[in-house]
Amino acid sequence: MKAPDRPSNEYARQCALDSTGLIATGADPRFDRITRLVSTVFAVPIVLVSLVDRDRQWFKSRQGLEAEETPREISFCGHAILNKKPLIVSDALQDPRFADNPLVTGAPYIRFYAGAPISTRSGHRIGTLCLIDDQPRDLTKAQVTMLVDFAATVEALIHIDEANLEHAELLELQLISNRDALQLLNSIAFASFDTLDGKISNALHLARDYLQMDFAMISQIEGSICTVGWIAGGPNSAIKPGQQFALEDTWCQLLFSDQATPQISELFISNMYHQGFHTHPFYQKNPIEAHASVILEIEGQCFGTLNFSSTTARLQPFDDGERALIRLLGRWLSSTIGSNLSHERLTKLMAQLPGVTYQFRRFPDGKMTFPFSSPQIFALYGITPSQAALDASPAFARIHPDDLASVSASIEHSAHSLENWNATYRVSDEHGHFRWITGNARPERLIDGSILWHGYLQDIHEHEQAQRRLKTSEARLRGLFEFSPIGIALNDYESGQFIDGNPAILKPTGYSKEEFMALSYWALTPAEYQSQEDNALQSLKSTGRYGPFEKEYIRKDGSRYPVRLQGILTEETDGRRVIWSLVEDISERRKLDQMKDQFIATVSHELRTPLTSIKGSLGLLSGGALGQLPPKALTLLTTAERNAQRLNALINDLLDMEKLVAGKMPMNLSVQPLGALLDESLDSMQNYFEQHRVGILKPQPWPAVKVNVDGPRFIQALTNLLSNAAKYSPASGHIEIAVRAIGKQTEISVRDHGPGVPAEFRHQLFKRFSQADSSDSRKIPGTGLGLAITQEIAQQMGGVVNYRDAKGGGSEFYIVLPTENNQ
Repeated sequence: MKAPDRPSNEYARQCALDSTGLIATGADPRFDRITRLVSTVFAVPIVLVSLVDRDRQWFKSRQGLEAEETPREISFCGHAILNKKPLIVSDALQDPRFADNPLVTGAPYIRFYAGAPISTRSGHRIGTLCLIDDQPRDLTKAQVTMLVDFAATVEALIHIDEANLEHAELLELQLISNRDALQLLNSIAFASFDTLDGKISNALHLARDYLQMDFAMISQIEGSICTVGWIAGGPNSAIKPGQQFALEDTWCQLLFSDQATPQISELFISNMYHQGFHTHPFYQKNPIEAHASVILEIEGQCFGTLNFSSTTARLQPFDDGERALIRLLGRWLSSTIGSNLSHERLTKLMAQLPGVTYQFRRFPDGKMTFPFSSPQIFALYGITPSQAALDASPAFARIHPDDLASVSASIEHSAHSLENWNATYRVSDEHGHFRWITGNARPERLIDGSILWHGYLQDIHEHEQAQRRLKTSEARLRGLFEFSPIGIALNDYESGQFIDGNPAILKPTGYSKEEFMALSYWALTPAEYQSQEDNALQSLKSTGRYGPFEKEYIRKDGSRYPVRLQGILTEETDGRRVIWSLVEDISERRKLDQMKDQFIATVSHELRTPLTSIKGSLGLLSGGALGQLPPKALTLLTTAERNAQRLNALINDLLDMEKLVAGKMPMNLSVQPLGALLDESLDSMQNYFEQHRVGILKPQPWPAVKVNVDGPRFIQALTNLLSNAAKYSPASGHIEIAVRAIGKQTEISVRDHGPGVPAEFRHQLFKRFSQADSSDSRKIPGTGLGLAITQEIAQQMGGVVNYRDAKGGGSEFYIVLPTENNQ
């Protein structure tokens, strides 16, 4: 550990500290307010205003520390006062000066320290405003600047105290020599003016009249420019506040050296001629006969001058009482202007914060005010800081009626328990819309029984709305998750471990949720599905999703059940990759598939075989195998034969449909000329066209196009479209067949001039058993499977089938197939 060195001016520094009276006066609530505010702004547990005394550092104000002082030889602040810049120790354990310091190795276990030096008006560094934390941390440049500004605020209070102390000392001396001057200063100091301008204007007028001078003025000096700040002159005065002059053209220049820095602190000229100033160049430019001025210092720096001037010479020199009055008035003005500048700086500093820094006071009689509030209070409550200082009730009037009771109760609880106040509630803006704000404050009980809170309010409307939307969204998703009839699982991507699962995934397994969460998906998957799992993982890596595919899960009792899975890969906020999966128990579907297969087998064996025999018998009878039949019997026989053919077509369509959907119907694809297939289709339908009395319009010749198709299946698909066109065409009408190239595809269209397809039915066109007229009395027979079969055939040959309204009325169905190279 390295003990802090003693400054080279230690004796003068100690004298400066003693002269401030800071140690002798004990704790001061003004400094306590600043340390509480700093603790809130920087979020540190310990904030101190530390004064480095002879052999100790004594804490003028402390937050978060019970000790009132510590030895100087182990103090951090003893090091901090050796330099003008702040001392920042990010981690005391890593700094050889402090690593074995008792304050680091023991309570309060300092790890982080940041101290900004505090100086007297004479420039002697007597202590620091410091931040302490038991965790390592760093400050940004902006935070360091803010710490220095807060330290300057503490320093300004000390300077005010010094000025007031000097003021009091000189005032005591002047009591003997000039009671009138004392009364004047008292009247100036205690005048009831609310504004800085009012206070200063009153002081200048009273002092000017007392001194029997023509003008009183305060000038601000910046570099070589002198700016008139305040003036008390005659009604015809040509000089106005805000006017600027070159410093060298004013009598103020006599107080300054060539470098525009104060050379002397005061100047008293009662008679320009007698005192030899009538030959000065200033006299030629600005012929006044009497002048008095003193330097105004604020925070150890020259602010400007207090000046009194007259166009007539004084009969007597300025006496000691008048000189003392001007000096003391200058110090009071320095203190007053400095306090205002300090307040403005603090206000501007507070204005940079996103919320409101405030003090809230509740008096024993129930009255409530905001003694201090930053300007942002207007944005929250619609009242200015000055209005808030008089009455806090308008702020409460802005609180949402549903929140007012809870806010009042939280204040009441904090007042009785002196626990920190925290609340989140809604307030209305100027348009009557409610916004969410949050607040926290630290209470203290005052001597009169009042409770004073020091705190911070912030608009969190967007954040609160986002949080509430997120909660609502999470609740909705959780509801969907819990009540989904399909199983949903969440697994860790790396380990496969189940993270969460809904009731639907648990139900068929036989596991409790706790048991299920202890498993990985490998524990549920039979070994023979390893290759499918590997493919799913590869798909997740390459595309971020997998499936759908089917496999089996193993129940708790060892039995299996079929599932259909698909899922996606996502990344959570912590970087963890997880898999969301939909796991559908398809046991019932498998049972239905088995029942369907049994039904198909029944249709094929139990219906198709006897139907073939019935058709044959009917054909023999109608062909005269038993001789000539009566006309009525022949008519009945023809009807029976026609219905048997329709039933046979229905069975064939049904079997074809099931084979296509199941992928059991072989497709023997080969490249063939399209025209030959079209001609064969038309030839096979010729009798049907004649039966419905419709003609065919087709191009001559067919375009020389080749397609890769299964010939019989293509003819089956096309004849379905042709038979529909014939059924719905009017008698003596015609069907138009066209072929056209669309890029690398070929379109074959079949158009009729019938009634067309109703708009409300079009979405069902290619569904199985769908018919526009599904009533028992429909006039046009059909199974409702033809278009569905056509679609399945087209898709399995790499094409599509679709419908559009024909121009001029009627229907137009078309098949689009890839065109093969004709070479």
